[in-house]
Amino acid sequence: MDPVFRNVWTLQLAGPTCSGKTQWTKKVLKYIDELTDAPVENVFWCYGIVTKDLAEIEQNPKVKLIEGPPSMEMLQEYKHQRNLVIIDDLMNELKNSSVLNDFFTKGAHHLNTCVLNITQNLFASKDRTARINTSYIVLTKSPADKLQIQVLARQLYPENKKFLIDAYTDAVARPFGYLVIDCSPFNMDDERRILTNIFPDEGDTIVYVPK
Repeated sequence: MDPVFRNVWTLQLAGPTCSGKTQWTKKVLKYIDELTDAPVENVFWCYGIVTKDLAEIEQNPKVKLIEGPPSMEMLQEYKHQRNLVIIDDLMNELKNSSVLNDFFTKGAHHLNTCVLNITQNLFASKDRTARINTSYIVLTKSPADKLQIQVLARQLYPENKKFLIDAYTDAVARPFGYLVIDCSPFNMDDERRILTNIFPDEGDTIVYVPK
């Protein structure tokens, strides 16, 4: 399969509690070599609350668990390797901090670090810096918040909003479904930007194309 994530990438994974965000991220780690165009050597999983999933996640030899937000300093010794920082639902801890913006801008490009931010809502912060520097957006099912996909549709497909809304509705119709929105400038194929079923154990990748 062709890599889904290219170059040094940043990703926002948004959805409510129990929508499958942690399981989705665990599958990214499981299939990381197939999903990316360059091997990831170190994974820093930054968490706020201890959950039963962390014990399993820690068994992965690439993963280092870190309590609390990441820091740029912790990556200095790894900057000559490809890294992945996972920021696991630390919205409250980061709401008055520039850390997230730093990682989505300086960290990604200067420290050879991919970033995956797990959040409840893509628009939780009024600061747009991280959002507009996101290579990929992944949305899980959110029955209580239909506004999020409508706002994205207006921003990304202003002349065809229904396309993105319909793609999202179809993708999340199955249990723990998700929609991948590829905003990467390294993707030269504009007809392969809206996806689901990206993991090898899900069968063929589904690509949504505007009509």
